[in-house]
Amino acid sequence: MPCRFVDDLPAWREKLEAQVFTAFGPSEVRDLDYPWARLAIYFQDPDGNWLEMVERNPKPEGSTEN
Repeated sequence: MPCRFVDDLPAWREKLEAQVFTAFGPSEVRDLDYPWARLAIYFQDPDGNWLEMVERNPKPEGSTEN
């Protein structure tokens, strides 16, 4: 499943749902350190492919994690 990292996942969710996409995933922010996802949503594109959007905390200075 392709994944895209975004900065403001709630705003993306609103944009998708305004365009008749149904987004699945919890709405509450999880208190997790980088690189773990604080929020994640899943939805299908018009061709039926499942996509994932993830928001996470900023990368710490000096971190070599992706």
